[in-house]
Amino acid sequence: MRALPARLAFQAHGVHGLPRPGQVRHPQNQVEVQTAQYQNARGSHAFTLTSQQKRTSSGSLSADHELAFSLGEGSPLARVYGLDGQVLVLGTEKNTCLHLAEARTGQRPVVQVGAPLMVNGGPQWVTFEEGEYDDTTFPPVKAAFEASGAVTVGRVESASAKLIRQRALVDFAVNWWQIEKSA
Repeated sequence: MRALPARLAFQAHGVHGLPRPGQVRHPQNQVEVQTAQYQNARGSHAFTLTSQQKRTSSGSLSADHELAFSLGEGSPLARVYGLDGQVLVLGTEKNTCLHLAEARTGQRPVVQVGAPLMVNGGPQWVTFEEGEYDDTTFPPVKAAFEASGAVTVGRVESASAKLIRQRALVDFAVNWWQIEKSA
């Protein structure tokens, strides 16, 4: 078993100083969903996207982030997918949503990882299963998806911006990797 370093979240510099009510604490992978007041979560699911409450029957995207397979079916990424949400990628080529597609293919090895967590008021080493995620396979998938015309590209101030329907990207990537595997 090994301890993995927490992955870095890539954010545009203008977002860094804002309060982060939609941040989900996870020892390996943190997902952040900004609130409607910062114009990222909009529409009928804005509260759902940013709630820090325990999941209700409507299901909060940012609550109850499971330890195991942190970018798979129990993650906020899967809940955004379920709502057919959009992702705004600002100033980076990184897109964590592709890890959900990677998890759905079932092609990545599973590893045991661990992290120190507070349990019953004290620190405890907790182990859990995690996919051995690999973003080196992402560039050709992203390029093909963008070439399909499914991405709205623009600028926000001086940053490059891409608006992407997350479900379309995840489905495209799963299909891409399944075809690649069978070839």
